[in-house]
Amino acid sequence: MKITDIIKQNNSNNRYNIFIDDDYAFSASLEDIVKYSIKLNSEITKEQLDILIECCEENKCYNYALFLLGKKDYTQYEISKKLSDKGYSLNVINKTIDKLKMYDIINDERYAKKYINDCLNIKKYGRRKIEYYLQKKGIELDLLKEVFFNSDSEYKNAIEIIQKKVKHYKDNKDIKNKLIRHLMSKGFEYDVIKEALKSIKLEDDGEDI
Repeated sequence: MKITDIIKQNNSNNRYNIFIDDDYAFSASLEDIVKYSIKLNSEITKEQLDILIECCEENKCYNYALFLLGKKDYTQYEISKKLSDKGYSLNVINKTIDKLKMYDIINDERYAKKYINDCLNIKKYGRRKIEYYLQKKGIELDLLKEVFFNSDSEYKNAIEIIQKKVKHYKDNKDIKNKLIRHLMSKGFEYDVIKEALKSIKLEDDGEDI
């Protein structure tokens, strides 16, 4: 078999279509062409072609993953799903994930810590909601237990939210239940809500809860 043509793709500045015996065989980046010495009229065996196609596909997948991760962080599960949706094989995806982890480009523990920190300090979510979203992102429960915040953080956030919300519920006789519903919707544990409410004096009953 012989490489009979190398044609630049119209919609890409860096990818080329490689033809073997006048039939399209695979696409490669300019870096691939240089790295693997893909040259016009050079002879190639079936075994060499299969290896070449696999290597070019792995490089393409890896570069696409870097492109995605350059825009925002993803968990291992999320980036794997995006690569799968793009049509890459499981074998190629697994090799890409291994490479990303080897270079510490993706790190679920680091991601979880940052996500928890943002949810606590910006969104003021409770533990349940944070755990729910992280599990949807593919973070394992065992890892969550290792990196999760202490209960004081959740308790302080609950008090802060109560203090802000009490002003809006000033003339409402059902203040306590409204606060409980609001805090539960933000993912706070009931025990945390209960303790936080004890520290706030509400006007509907005139007593500490």
